[in-house]
Amino acid sequence: MRVGEGRGDGVDYAEECGVVEGVMQAVFYKELARGSGFRDGSPDLVRWFDGVIDEIRLKGLPRARWLCWSTGTGSLLFSLLVAVKMRWFLLEEKRGIVQTEAWRAWDEGCRRLQRRVLQHVRME
Repeated sequence: MRVGEGRGDGVDYAEECGVVEGVMQAVFYKELARGSGFRDGSPDLVRWFDGVIDEIRLKGLPRARWLCWSTGTGSLLFSLLVAVKMRWFLLEEKRGIVQTEAWRAWDEGCRRLQRRVLQHVRME
């Protein structure tokens, strides 16, 4: 049975969130191996975010009704959900990263994403 086929919205949502978290972790460890341009050698978290979003789209996700979007605002909200999951992962599993150049760049990108969401919500 595919995601979204009759099991209930909560189950579909939980399953896809699990897939997103798995993609997020897999792409993170690939990103660690790539290196970055930061002087402190920290992994490029912005590139990580972009890689996660790309990988999710390649998998044809999201399909769960609670995660799908059909508007620009919906797409931004999904991206923000992914960013929140990534932040949780970093703070829970890689706490030392908050002291890095990569964290500062990534955190600023998250703030820009939040501002874009607010702009879209106010316009709709």
